[in-house]
Amino acid sequence: MTIPVSMQFGSRINNISNGQSRNWVLLWKNPAPADSFAGQTIQLDLQTFDAVFVAGGSDKNFWGSVIVPKGYTGAIRFPLQSGSNVRWRTRDVTCTDTGVIFGDATYNTQGSSTTTTQNTGAIPLFIYGIKFG
Repeated sequence: MTIPVSMQFGSRINNISNGQSRNWVLLWKNPAPADSFAGQTIQLDLQTFDAVFVAGGSDKNFWGSVIVPKGYTGAIRFPLQSGSNVRWRTRDVTCTDTGVIFGDATYNTQGSSTTTTQNTGAIPLFIYGIKFG
């Protein structure tokens, strides 16, 4: 099976599906991508899908993505330069039969073990359902 890999860059993510491709189906698009996004569950019927692809970023800028099989947790994670330090933005993503559970977004600065909640980053932009095989 071949999975389309045209999602490598933000402007190309729509090449996967301006509707649908063979194994990928657009299930949800964030209606307010410029707004803060607190941890929450997006209710979706995922019984016929094997995994989800979640693209994240801020506003309409694509920064990171993750493929999460049902029953597992992954994370949208990407670096953000802040002066001479790199901050890692992270948001947990869990896939179930009934939806996608998003944790709060956090960041920590390079070399620090302190984690801070900041829901203005790692915002989910799209959710695609994926069927394997």
